[in-house]
Amino acid sequence: MNNTFNEFANQFGTTEKLVRGKPEYVKQTVEVMRLNVIERAQAALQIIKSKEEATSKNPMVRKVRNGLSIKIGYGAKNETLITFGKDQNGKDKVTRFFFLEKRNEAIAFLEGTISFFEQGKMDDVLEIKLVSYRLRAEKGKVSRRKTKTKLIASVEQIPKAA
Repeated sequence: MNNTFNEFANQFGTTEKLVRGKPEYVKQTVEVMRLNVIERAQAALQIIKSKEEATSKNPMVRKVRNGLSIKIGYGAKNETLITFGKDQNGKDKVTRFFFLEKRNEAIAFLEGTISFFEQGKMDDVLEIKLVSYRLRAEKGKVSRRKTKTKLIASVEQIPKAA
């Protein structure tokens, strides 16, 4: 009976530890970024059209007091892609606000934004973000090298036991 069960069990899963290697690097392109932004904006549009509560399910649209806020961004942290001028403190305005009664304005804004991205009119903004990601990665490499060098130097300074 045990043999029969083992034959059955061998059809499923494994008895070895599950080890996942590093995921294969896929170079980011403007086209992939554009499709991602369009997909997320369409999801935000669906949330607004369905009149369901804007939640953290979609980082582009949020419920705020008396209305909705929409921020066009990219990535897991919805990093800003589009700014709308500066405020009195000189900080970039990155969010558009809409009263709940004027939900149609928010819908029109998102539909227009999606159209701009689909036509490729916002590719320069995506290219700038892509360059900033590359620069950030280079800074990280340099920082890691400096840290590694410091660690090696500090280890070499430790007195060796006789």
